[in-house]
Formats: sequence, C-alpha cells, structure tokens
Amino acid sequence: MLYRNGENLKNNLITYLTGKSNITIFSPYIKAKTLNKLLESKDLTCDQIVVRWEPRDIAMGSSDLEIYEICKKNNITLFMNKRIHLKLYTNNFKDAFLGSANISERAISEDKGNYNYEICSYADNIDNEDKLYLYKIINESTLITDELYESIKEQSKD
Repeated sequence: MLYRNGENLKNNLITYLTGKSNITIFSPYIKAKTLNKLLESKDLTCDQIVVRWEPRDIAMGSSDLEIYEICKKNNITLFMNKRIHLKLYTNNFKDAFLGSANISERAISEDKGNYNYEICSYADNIDNEDKLYLYKIINESTLITDELYESIKEQSKD
C-alpha cells in the first residue's frame, strides 16, 4: 500500500512508530516543530537519527539546528552524514517505513491545502544486505556532540 501525504501518510507513520523498541530515523531534512510533534505521540520512542546537516541546508532553513536539543532532551543519538538522501524509519532494522517525505510540516501533513506530494510505503522485512547498507551509513556518519553542534551553529551563521 502507498501512503499519500495530505491523506493517510502521517497517521500511518505514527502508527508504524508507536510501541516500537528501537527506532532509527534517516532523514536529510528535519524541522524541529514536526519532530517534536512526532515525538509527542503516545508510546513513540526513537533511539537514533541521521540527518544531512550541510551548512547551506541549515542556513536556508531546510533543516533546524534545534533538533539537536530535542534529541538531547529525548535521549536520541544524533548523527550527521552529508551523503544521505534517503527517508527511512526502521524498527530495530527488521522492517521499514520509507519514501520521499522528510520530517517537515509540508512533507508529513494532514493539511489538505498546503503540503508536498509525498509517497511512502512499508517493507515488512529488511534482509541482511539491506541491514548492512543501513549500518554502513551509520558507521560512516559523524556523531553530533556539544562541541560539533556549537561549531556547526557558528558556521551556519556565515
């Protein structure tokens, strides 16, 4: 089944994420307001997030630096990988909810008039090769620390 933004994507994403034990999110662009709304869903926990965080992405407002503070508050490990473009949510690397939607109001919306056309789907089984691919991305990613966060924050001002 395909999940369409503005129709059934947001509810099905929240349903997928709810009650799981080990959620990892890969999304190049994340807006703080939308991430907060997702994390406020009942029984929704996330363990790690991988973002792109190119300085120009931050400067242009495609992604928010504030997500670092949200991650710290919610005990979520935050990574940066300048090569990611995938948008994927996985439950302990067993299955996945994936598609074109970043984590933003226009990408994950119930607003019938102001949203991007996005499609997501569900894969009920991630095979070992796919797991290795996802683990490789994480292993090649940079852990965001307080020091790195402050440095990126300063760079994005320029």
